[in-house]
Amino acid sequence: MTDLLPHTTQPITNEDDTASYEMRAWMEMVDSIIATLGIFTSITVDSGYTALGGEFINAKRSAIISLPLTPNEGSVIIVRNGDGSPITIKGNGKNINGCSEAKICRQGTALVIHYFIDSNEWLVR
Repeated sequence: MTDLLPHTTQPITNEDDTASYEMRAWMEMVDSIIATLGIFTSITVDSGYTALGGEFINAKRSAIISLPLTPNEGSVIIVRNGDGSPITIKGNGKNINGCSEAKICRQGTALVIHYFIDSNEWLVR
């Protein structure tokens, strides 16, 4: 059998292993793509919370989200309003699009927030 996915580390030992081998190969490829794309960790919060880069935060009950004090260059955080209450996002000493904080009031609205080290601020996409 020809190995079409050369990055796979597990050899095929018999025909019964073919499906298992192909599944492992695809899962390794998916894991590689996920690592490259920077998939987010999901969390739901309903009070004060300090975000970390790479999080998708579903905020509820008038939560106050503080962005990281010392973010890494290129950090991305997504904050979503999960229930329609006013959600406050604080820059934690850094501006968010020129302001010290941002608010999300409409349920389902999500902000993708990027940290740019050159300007030392968070920018919303």
